[in-house]
Amino acid sequence: MSKDPSLSPAAAYVMSNIGHGGTGREALKIATYWLASIGALRIEDRPRQGVLRDAATVVSPGVPMSLPGHAHEVVKLAAGGVAMDNFIARARERFGPSFSGFGEEIRAELLASGLIEEVREKTWLWFTKVRSRRTLLGAELHKEAMRKVSALHEVPGLLGVDPARAASLAAAAGGLVFLVPELRPHFPALVNALRAHPATGDGGSSSVPFDTTLLFGMNLGFGEFNDSFDDAAGGDSGSGGDGSGGDGGSGGGD
Repeated sequence: MSKDPSLSPAAAYVMSNIGHGGTGREALKIATYWLASIGALRIEDRPRQGVLRDAATVVSPGVPMSLPGHAHEVVKLAAGGVAMDNFIARARERFGPSFSGFGEEIRAELLASGLIEEVREKTWLWFTKVRSRRTLLGAELHKEAMRKVSALHEVPGLLGVDPARAASLAAAAGGLVFLVPELRPHFPALVNALRAHPATGDGGSSSVPFDTTLLFGMNLGFGEFNDSFDDAAGGDSGSGGDGSGGDGGSGGGD
């Protein structure tokens, strides 16, 4: 088992959807959001060469830091600094047309860390199927992460009446803020609340510290990044929510 069984935001998303396929695209988006927010990736608009008043969203490596294996793979996609469409093209080449390989890499890490396990179940007559489920440790970590995600649903309503409370919930959740799609339109107001009411978060679920001073530290707003990612990857992500519903099975309940 890994000495550090903590979850990155993308791993928390995959664990939440362990019984479902198609997690790679949204997991990649969450990972890119998170890496930009902690400074491991830099995302900015740069003028296109030879084109007046036109810009390209460019993704490049940021500050070197210790990261989970799947997160390192995302940073490597940005080597040399590439336009978002090229970043996505590299991701398709690395993880497959639907990015399913990214979800599988995270799943393999969860297996190696002892956070999920595979069990063989009898279906009909002599037929069996293999199902993944959370282990006791995985269920415990997932339950704590989803407790913080659930609290984040209060943030949009709090921003106008109690921004200090909204900032406190976001700081406690850390990178898990990226698992709540309905929170994304409120990111500009949230970062203002975090700046006005600084709080020390615990990273949400990842061992990488969540530094609220780096949130939105990139030169491109998150709304623009979201649109740029979806344009390059093709259409809406269909995120499937925050994944807090359903347990996907667990060794000891969650």
